[in-house]
Amino acid sequence: MAPGRPCSAAHDAAQAVIDAAGHTAAFRKRIGYSMGAAFAPDWGEGAILSLFSGVERALEPGMVFHLPATLRRYGAFTVGASETVIVTETGIEVLSSLPRGITRC
Repeated sequence: MAPGRPCSAAHDAAQAVIDAAGHTAAFRKRIGYSMGAAFAPDWGEGAILSLFSGVERALEPGMVFHLPATLRRYGAFTVGASETVIVTETGIEVLSSLPRGITRC
C-alpha cells in the first residue's frame, strides 16, 4: 500500500498470495476497509472505502485501514490476522506494536 496506488491493489496482492497457497475458496471477502473520523460507522457499510477488486480510488496519506485477513473453511478451520495501518507519504505505518505470535483456540 502506498499513496497513489488504487485500493484494489492491496486486495489483489493479498488474493494472489492466498490463491498461490491454494486457499482461494477460504477467502471470500475484501482484505480491508477504511476507518476513522471521516468514515463513521454505518450498518450498511455504504460510507466506507473498501480495499477490494475494482475499487480504483487512490490511496492518500492520512487514510487509515483495518486489514482483517481471514480464511474460513466451514467445519474445518478459521484463521485470521489483523492490522490497522495508516497510509504515509512513502507507504504505510502499522499502528500497533502488539506481538504477532500465533494463538490456538
